[in-house]
Amino acid sequence: MMAETKLVLLGETGVGKSTLGNKVLGKEVFRAGSNLTSETKIANKQSGSLFGNAEYISVIDTQGLNDAEGTDYEHTKQLINLLKREGYISAFILVLNGQETRWKSSTWSMLELFTNMYPNFWNKVIVLVNFWPTDEKSIKRRKQADRNEQVLRDSITEQLRGRISRNIHVRIEFCDAHYDVDSANEKKAFEDTIRNLIILARSFDQTDTLNLKAMKTKQDELADNYNNLQNEIKENEKKHQNEITNLKKQAEETEERLKKQHEQTLQKEISSVKDQHSKQIEEVKNQATEAEKRLKSEFDMRFSQMDQSYQQELRMREMQLKMQADAQQQQLSMMSMLQQAQPSYPQQMPMQMPGGEYPSSISGRGSNNILDFDDDFGMLSNPGHKSSSRQPTLASAVPSHGSNKYADVIESLGIQYKKDGTVDKRTRAVRQGLVKVRADGQLDERTLKKFK
Repeated sequence: MMAETKLVLLGETGVGKSTLGNKVLGKEVFRAGSNLTSETKIANKQSGSLFGNAEYISVIDTQGLNDAEGTDYEHTKQLINLLKREGYISAFILVLNGQETRWKSSTWSMLELFTNMYPNFWNKVIVLVNFWPTDEKSIKRRKQADRNEQVLRDSITEQLRGRISRNIHVRIEFCDAHYDVDSANEKKAFEDTIRNLIILARSFDQTDTLNLKAMKTKQDELADNYNNLQNEIKENEKKHQNEITNLKKQAEETEERLKKQHEQTLQKEISSVKDQHSKQIEEVKNQATEAEKRLKSEFDMRFSQMDQSYQQELRMREMQLKMQADAQQQQLSMMSMLQQAQPSYPQQMPMQMPGGEYPSSISGRGSNNILDFDDDFGMLSNPGHKSSSRQPTLASAVPSHGSNKYADVIESLGIQYKKDGTVDKRTRAVRQGLVKVRADGQLDERTLKKFK
């Protein structure tokens, strides 16, 4: 009698394991969902006739790893307990989605778990690519995209050998559990693939479930280790929390101590800075006092020098005034001598100015328009310009025969008049002492040049 065929469906949530099991048994015994949330809890075994009318088989549907409602470890642990009760497994059917070109990390995790659980796991694995439509349009699209069964077989094999082991030789079949029930060709293609898969599964050696005990113990040890680690983590967290509390307290104490030390240090620095500033201010004051004394000394010295210079200039001015007074006295003496040396004439003659011209003020407008001698400076003045009771002296002393002896003396004294009868600037210069007169009655050439 042929042994019962037992197929275990493995795969991620959403690859169509439940639908595949229902089609194989020919009845709705597995709940299939339309989204990624698994409808199968951990592991669910259902038995019946192949396609509902042939040999007796059993299908074990498993919850997908990385499922939203469970953990991988709990899933594997319950699956191991179920497989142990079965006694043997004919084949593991690894269901893949033919529309997905990349395998998810949960698929690799599942394969690594079963590889560790069964030493001969890959000798019992059949890869079944689901969602591989067999209608003419789908076949044509795959052909145009150069995506045939052989290309996908090579890709799957290369991924398994690169990730699991280079010695893997896996069987790969293609089907579409979601075929069109109204299409006889699609149904026949699906049933042919499943029949070939069952024939291949029956050719495998039966797996003794006693080998699962070691795996179970190992998983339990891992679970215990996990729980121990969790407890240790909690204890460490509590310990660390106490340490953190103590450290915070120590930190606060240290902060307070450092704050006090900082304040003390800061006060010392402030006092030191104040002392330095006080010394600097005192030094600046001393420097200002010394500078004030130095400036006062320089001022006194300069004032003394200026006073000496002023006194010297004053003495020189006094000497100049004295010399001018002596020169004027000499002029008066000389003029007096001239008056005494000449005889009296009945008619006064106007004085001829240099160049043979006569002043307009004495051009025959009466006997009062004659030149008089200034008693203060010994100079000639115009009586018509300035009323005076002085006696005419020098004008009447000029000889009538035209002798220029005394006229030269008068000219050398710089006594000249302007057209309006006023004395010109050189005559004034002589009167003010800016141009000196020598003892012989002539103007001093040196002072005359400076004046000009």
